[in-house]
Amino acid sequence: MNKPTVPTKIIQLIAIEEHQTRKQAEEKAAKEYQEHEERRTAEQHMAEEYLVKVLPMIPDVIQPYVFLADFNNRNTKYELHWSERAIEFHVPALAPFIAVFTEEKEEIHFNGWKFSTVVEIDWDEDSNLCKEASFGFRNQSIETCEIEQVLRRSLQIAVEQGEAQNRLNRQFASYEINESLRKKDKAEREAASFAEEMALLNSIKDDPIAIHMLKAFILLRDERSTFEERIYEMDESMSSIENRWSRKAEDLRRQAGEMQRRADDEKNRLQNDLDDAETALKKAQRGW
Repeated sequence: MNKPTVPTKIIQLIAIEEHQTRKQAEEKAAKEYQEHEERRTAEQHMAEEYLVKVLPMIPDVIQPYVFLADFNNRNTKYELHWSERAIEFHVPALAPFIAVFTEEKEEIHFNGWKFSTVVEIDWDEDSNLCKEASFGFRNQSIETCEIEQVLRRSLQIAVEQGEAQNRLNRQFASYEINESLRKKDKAEREAASFAEEMALLNSIKDDPIAIHMLKAFILLRDERSTFEERIYEMDESMSSIENRWSRKAEDLRRQAGEMQRRADDEKNRLQNDLDDAETALKKAQRGW
């Protein structure tokens, strides 16, 4: 049976549609990239303009180390109020820190400093360990102190980050060594087991009696598996039967209890009727 072929005009229409789709995707990507670049440029200009305003309030010693890349990321990175702005500083060998300013009614005021903390990131699923000690600003309060204290505090945090990174490196190196030893031990055990099996097979391959005994053992093993499976199925069946009769017995006990309750109620009712009749008879005999 011949396989049907797609008509030439249909192929041409499909090719035109694919070309248009690809062109639209390329135009969309180009437009998004242009918008991203325009937005980044605008944010950079905004950061530079703001820096000009606050530069007189920044100590001269740290002015060369301004870092404006995350200037507009204040809510997610720095956790600042909507009226606050942050200027970040990256001094070599020190932990990052920020100066916080408030702008209200076109007036800018210096609020204080925020110091970074050491956070562990780059979590590895296989080892269940973090690989990198980085810096973060979340959950940090604004502090007021002199620039000398700011620099000393940032140096201490940088030292803590280095110590944390060394600890993570040691932990991960220890994990890799242990994992390598574990894999090596597993490979050696598998190789030894394989060699033992091959030696055993080589020792019996020319012995017909041993071969027949091995076949009999394999048959017995398969029969044992089948027998164990049947026992398991029988146990499941017995358990199901026991549960079913247990529920049946519980229903019968419940029904018997209900019937006993009704019988007691009827007995009490008849006894009350009898007592009422005897009382009426006695009144009739007395005449009152």
